[in-house]
Order: sequence, then C-alpha cells, then structure tokens
Amino acid sequence: MTVDLDFEKATFHNRRRINYRYDAVAAVQASEADDGHRTFELTLVNGHPITVQVTGPPPKSGVDAEDDARTVSQATLDTAGLGNTLHVLEGVAAEGKEWINLEREREQDRLADIMLTMHGDVG
Repeated sequence: MTVDLDFEKATFHNRRRINYRYDAVAAVQASEADDGHRTFELTLVNGHPITVQVTGPPPKSGVDAEDDARTVSQATLDTAGLGNTLHVLEGVAAEGKEWINLEREREQDRLADIMLTMHGDVG
C-alpha cells in the first residue's frame, strides 16, 4: 500500500494497494544505508519489483545522534509492525508458502524446549 501524505495539511492522498499470493514472492530484500535510509524491495515471480522507502535519514541532533537515530528508526519500524512483516515476507521468499507451516513447527519446538527446561528445573 502506498499513500501520499501532505504534512502541511496533515492529509492523505492517492492511496494505492497491490495484493499478491504468498507463492508469487520470489525474493525479499531490506537495506539500511549508513545515513539511516531503509529500503524494502519485494520481487514477484513474474519479475515485477516493488520497492518502498521505509524510512528516510534521521534528523541530525546532538553527540549521540547515530545511536538515537537507530533507536528512533527501530521504534518506528516496530510501531508500524514492519519488523514482523519483513520476517514473514523473508520467510515466504526463502521457503515458499510452506513457510507458514514450518514456522508453526519451529514455534512449537521452541515452546516444547522451554517447557522441558522449566519442567527439568522443577524436579
């Protein structure tokens, strides 16, 4: 989904969406430049790339600007749910639509390990 935001008027315009099936994802790429720009690119099986600038460069401020910028950038991604979205899309690109079932199995294995560890500590 894309949308144009008019900051001065605080209004949204030109909303656009694209939908695709999990098995249509061929590759996912995320990059972070030294200046804080983060870009996300999804390539569909038909070769169509979808590129999104996730965040721009952070504002310059103070001595610890680089650490602050990374913290703000990460908080922005977390708040928007983009970290989880990227995790899902990278998994689907790597393992196909079967990723969902494999991820559930991995989660169940992790929970079983935790329960085994907790149960072992009790006895």
